[in-house]
Amino acid sequence: MLSRFTLIFAVVICIVILASLLLILGQAAPAIEWDALVGETCELPCWQGITPGQTTTFEALNILQAHPWIANVSTAPGLRENPNREDSEGSITWDWSGQQPRSMLVGGTINVRRNLVQSIQLVTMIPFGEIWLALGWPDRGSVQPSRAYSEEIDVHLAIYTDKGLTLRSIIPRPRQPWTFWHARVEMLFQARQASEAPYYLPCWFCS
Repeated sequence: MLSRFTLIFAVVICIVILASLLLILGQAAPAIEWDALVGETCELPCWQGITPGQTTTFEALNILQAHPWIANVSTAPGLRENPNREDSEGSITWDWSGQQPRSMLVGGTINVRRNLVQSIQLVTMIPFGEIWLALGWPDRGSVQPSRAYSEEIDVHLAIYTDKGLTLRSIIPRPRQPWTFWHARVEMLFQARQASEAPYYLPCWFCS
């Protein structure tokens, strides 16, 4: 009896997950086009020709200033004065020109240390489910209650180690498949990813 109940429960969970993903596919928003989002000549963790751990501050600034998606590039004072200094560090931010993919990119920051790009952070409107469909099961990650919000929300991390990509999303409680798959993601491109446990889907019925 117990094994039969377990089997039925597992089937129900699979149906819920599949239904949620099909709903994502049925939305009006276009699916992710990785060549457009990342850059046609790029492989993750590269973004638009900027690669964490390889691209210098000066090179990153030149790429951003020439990019049609980007306007009003701003830098920390130390970077603005001399971006070629070997010990330069700080952040680079920008506004979007309006030519970026619709509903994809909301904000962006590049962090620099020792004259090299260390990470690229993009705040997007992309649902996590779309990235799951594009990239598959993450290598590592976690779903943890946020103490900063009295554990009223969960912070979800999904890490694609070989791609140098970490996804972060906020999930309101109680946990539901719909809010999990549709949570908008913040992307972090970096050469070294955070160390987390192997990835598991959250329990929808746990507190």
